[in-house]
Amino acid sequence: MSTTDNRTPYIVRKCIALLQICSKFKLKQIHAFSIRHGIPVNNSDMGKHLIYTSVSLSVPMNYAHNIFTQIQSPNVFTWNTMIRGYAESENPKPAIELYHHMQLKPDTHTYPFLLKAVSKVVDVKVGEKIHSLVAKNGFESLLFVQNSLLHMYAACGQFESAYKVFELMPEKDIVAWNSVINGYALNGKPNEVLTLYKRMGSEGVEPDGFTMVSLLSACADLATLALGRRAHVYMVKVGLNKNLHANNALLDLYAKCGTISEARNIFYEIGIERNVVSWTSLIVGLAVNGFGEEALEHFKDMEREGLVPTLILVALKLAEFLAGYLHCSCHAVVIDAASSKFIMSSSKRVYRASKYKGGYLRHLPSCDWIYLSTFATLKDFASIKAFERAWVSSSQSRGL
Repeated sequence: MSTTDNRTPYIVRKCIALLQICSKFKLKQIHAFSIRHGIPVNNSDMGKHLIYTSVSLSVPMNYAHNIFTQIQSPNVFTWNTMIRGYAESENPKPAIELYHHMQLKPDTHTYPFLLKAVSKVVDVKVGEKIHSLVAKNGFESLLFVQNSLLHMYAACGQFESAYKVFELMPEKDIVAWNSVINGYALNGKPNEVLTLYKRMGSEGVEPDGFTMVSLLSACADLATLALGRRAHVYMVKVGLNKNLHANNALLDLYAKCGTISEARNIFYEIGIERNVVSWTSLIVGLAVNGFGEEALEHFKDMEREGLVPTLILVALKLAEFLAGYLHCSCHAVVIDAASSKFIMSSSKRVYRASKYKGGYLRHLPSCDWIYLSTFATLKDFASIKAFERAWVSSSQSRGL
């Protein structure tokens, strides 16, 4: 036996120990170190830990995939890690494809990762097939598998299926409650959110930050300011007022209900932790409640902090341009985000609208702001002048 063969187990152990404490930037150095010291690229033990570390550090999945394809007989842990990696990535579809090529029998950890991928691609047909396999393999009674099934159905908008899974669970932890409540909240069912929240309290389950986000979202949709204020009091009482996501939901509630002073208070209480969602909620709240100039000032503040504006905020900037070029009292613009896309020209600091699919531009006489829906033929606004021509042409054709 050669000296290299004798030292291989030691080098593998050393590399594995280094991988357990390494950063994203050291990962490839450790991999190169193992190759230089004679570890074969198809070594299953080394490959397993490289893939696990890569996925845990959110390294792009092509790196893990290249290692995975060189392992001759990956074990179920490695298959699961690859499925998990794709499920947590921006492109979860390969997780489902990988599962179909899985050469070993899935275990209890396979399905939660797989169902997470299904939730992200929103393919309920695939989810239902996996549910059947879960039941066939005897994993349906496991709490974390049930939670994954519940989340999948809720994410796919299958309320009845999600609720059925929820009702059949003998033990419902906070994850289960949040999954079903959030599913209703995200799919425009605020009344169901409130019903489940009340039931949750009656069964002695304490809400957490995720619960409060869903509850406040439902309160905002229903404009139930009184209930939202009670939720706010509860958040302060239990310390959830330090939760950024819950605070953003609270800010959004006050803004949508027109209580701008309270929205401002929440915004300033968040302080340095403010993110794009915080700024968006306040700015849009100000704009639609008649504080257009203040909204634009906050827009500029946001830009100075180096945050990337969302479609709605770009619309506010367009309104500022319109006010200057068209000499109108335009304070805000709202965009149909479902079919519009905005990009920013960093050289001229001009926002361009592009990729329109059809529609029109109209003025709402009941307020001092402009609603910008989608355009029929004007696919690209390379300048403010082009935008002005579109506005004038549309206004004349509609008799405005």
